[in-house]
Amino acid sequence: MKEYERWNEPPINFGTHPTLHEEGSRILRKLAALSLPVPSWSNGPELKHIRIIHEDTDDHLKPDISHVIKDLFQAAKDGDHISTTNFVKNGPADHNPVEIVIKSLMLSGDRPDHIDIEEVTHIGALTIPLSGSGLGDVNLLPKQVENDTEVVYEQRNVTVGKNKKKSITKLLPSWASCLSPIGAITGPHTDYCGCSQLIQHIQGRKLWLCWPPTPHNLDIYLRKHHSGCDPFSTEEAIDQLQGMELLLLDRKQVCFILPGGTIHAVLTLTRGCHTGLKLCRMEDFEVANRMCKIQSNIMNHPERLDKNIFESCQKFFGELKGELEMWDELRKKSLNNGRVNEEIYQWILGSEELIKRYKL
Repeated sequence: MKEYERWNEPPINFGTHPTLHEEGSRILRKLAALSLPVPSWSNGPELKHIRIIHEDTDDHLKPDISHVIKDLFQAAKDGDHISTTNFVKNGPADHNPVEIVIKSLMLSGDRPDHIDIEEVTHIGALTIPLSGSGLGDVNLLPKQVENDTEVVYEQRNVTVGKNKKKSITKLLPSWASCLSPIGAITGPHTDYCGCSQLIQHIQGRKLWLCWPPTPHNLDIYLRKHHSGCDPFSTEEAIDQLQGMELLLLDRKQVCFILPGGTIHAVLTLTRGCHTGLKLCRMEDFEVANRMCKIQSNIMNHPERLDKNIFESCQKFFGELKGELEMWDELRKKSLNNGRVNEEIYQWILGSEELIKRYKL
């Protein structure tokens, strides 16, 4: 696998913390040793789970990393929350100012003589909200998503304008962006509570490893996630989960959908940047319902809960509370299937009762 060779050449091999570099080497060796071909984008067997968005037109402004950097500084100015991660320690780094994030990006892949690479903190920003001065200037939403009656997307009010006198407030798609340093590794995880995510790759070389949310995969992932033991590693996921698909993204800007509940991990081979938008799709309902049942079953057995498991489930239902509004909007928007709409409505009522019971 050529990516293993890339991982062990400059700038990664001398610009990545030894802990991250060895982890990435093990992951790529394991992928190279697989005996059967894996569905892959853009060269490989056809993808079965991940959906690539092909747009017929190319008439809108392309997003750029500079748009996301503007969003980062605007978020810091406005006091918006930005989730930052220390990739070496695999934990939150929210106390770091945006200047440290930018410094990490600049120094990743570089080894100045006066700096020990083990002293360079590998920090990335994962949830940079769209602003009017950044991605708010770019029309990223594909027409086939915007016009789909079976889809709703998250939106937020954004101030747009060069100065206060001429600024206006507009309701825009609520894109949230990620900036990652060279050698960053994000382990297996799911986003949201069953909603999909529309991903726009902006810059950098990234390898995405994705697994569909089958009952088998969710059972293994959530059991490990709630075990209180070490995090579920990418190597374990490759060995234990089924239906893996790979996306290798580089210079070409690609837009794709991660269906609801998709378990995914990411290796960043150059400074990377992408942005994501929460989607609520009719085809996600079964997975959202399944994930909710799994989490409620855990919460309904308090004797099995420790602090970490309780906080994880609490976070899930806290996020679900906001997503229920999107599901209700989708139910009202889509009139094609009355039976499914009624199922969604009853599920929303049941979920609201659970949230009240858990006092969230």
